[in-house]
Amino acid sequence: MATTFCTNCGSPGEGTFCADCGMARDPALAAHKAAESERSAQVAKLQSNIDRDMRHGVPALLSFFLPGVGQWPS
Repeated sequence: MATTFCTNCGSPGEGTFCADCGMARDPALAAHKAAESERSAQVAKLQSNIDRDMRHGVPALLSFFLPGVGQWPS
């Protein structure tokens, strides 16, 4: 394998990832890694939205059956 230079930090080396900064040496692999990171961020955002929406369900249900109970701190 030929020595290549990292597109991120410029250090020479061999292998798929840079030993200094950890970035992918292959541009296609770097793009794949960036897309995977973006998907992970989107999944985390959706999960936080679901968690936030679920927090309001129990107080709403309690308030429906016993007005005011949903306002109690949990």
